[in-house]
Order: sequence, then C-alpha cells, then structure tokens
Amino acid sequence: GTLLKDYVLDALECIETSPEVTLAGDKYEMPLPMQVPEREPIEQELMDYEQKIAAYGGNRNAAEYKTLLYERDWRKIRLEMRDGPHPQRLEFQVAYLRINDSVLVAHPLELFLEFGNAIKAASPYRNTVLVGYANEAVGYLARPQDFSHAGFGWYAAVAAPRLCRHLEFKQDAGEVFCTHIEGLLHRIKERE
Repeated sequence: GTLLKDYVLDALECIETSPEVTLAGDKYEMPLPMQVPEREPIEQELMDYEQKIAAYGGNRNAAEYKTLLYERDWRKIRLEMRDGPHPQRLEFQVAYLRINDSVLVAHPLELFLEFGNAIKAASPYRNTVLVGYANEAVGYLARPQDFSHAGFGWYAAVAAPRLCRHLEFKQDAGEVFCTHIEGLLHRIKERE
C-alpha cells in the first residue's frame, strides 16, 4: 500500500489540467442475439434429472447429488427464459462518457481481447476505454470458436451464462456487439 501511495502521489504532481474540457455522455439499450433452445429436448433432460434425483440413494449433501439438483434447476430456468418475453435477445445498458478526444464506454460484459482490440481499432477517438461489468454483470462475450472447443472458451460460451442466468449468446453476438459499439462511437463523433 505504501509503494502504491508513493507512486500515485508522485504521478498526481505531474498531471496537468486544462479549463478547456468538453464533456458528453448518454446511455443506450443494446440487444444481443441469444440462442433459443428447443423445448422438447430440455423437457426430456428435465425428466431425466427428476428421475435421477428420485432414484438417488446416496448422501444428499454429496457433490454428486447437488450437481443433479443444479442441472435439474438449470433446465427449469432455461424453460422459463425460453417461454419469457423476447428470449431471442438480451437487452442491457451501454453508457458512454466523452472527455475531449477520449471516450469511456461502459457495458456489462467481459470481452475477449479480440473484441476490445477491434473496437479500439475502429474508434474515431485517440483514447477509447472499454469498461466492463458496468451497471450489471452479463458475463463473457465468447468468440465463435469457443462454443465447440473444450477449456476456458467453452466455459465462457456455455457454462458462464448459467451463472449469469441467461441463455447462451448466439455465436455471432461478439460481432454484433462490436458493430453496435463502433457505430455508437462514430455517431458520438458526428455530434461533436
């Protein structure tokens, strides 16, 4: 803590300010496409888990039993989301703050590096900062290859939506997000 304090205090003395500041900001609703699962396979999986739970003869505090409950409950949640309003898209807020030739874009996702770099490369601003997990947490925005590869990518694409309680994104959701943000950045620039 002391080392950090010393560096921060030294840095503060070097910062120059200017009375010439232009600010702008706003927020927008952004939809991303979701995979809407078929009802029948989920119902069948739900029945299978109900049967496994009913037939379970082991310790009900064991991880195996808790996993069965988790998998059953996830099927119930998926059916509710599937049958809810607008299951084909997830809407969330994106906000921006422009300070002179810099812009901060706040969104509720955790982006893979490819998406962040693509947005920054297409931005008309000298400094573009993407702020994730802002206002809420929607989880990872996975790449198309992550849906079929084992490992962390699969976790981000398939398992993490369970934790964030939403359906899986479609495989092109990252491209859709980048296109939306790049368009937003150019509209902001046009308004200056």
